[in-house]
Amino acid sequence: MEEITARRPELGKVEIDRMEEQERADIADQYDYYYVPCFFLGKEKLMEGVPSAATVEQALGRALEA
Repeated sequence: MEEITARRPELGKVEIDRMEEQERADIADQYDYYYVPCFFLGKEKLMEGVPSAATVEQALGRALEA
């Protein structure tokens, strides 16, 4: 995240709610995913699985546009 926001500071404006799926199963069970981490915008899955800087940047960019 630091690498991405250093390159594209505007992406730091995206609000991210982080949670442990085991601790917040009541919320996690409402989403369709198999791998973590996942990025969702509402119920739309933007990214799932092994993150790379490119996939995280793309997901944050889509969230910023919304």
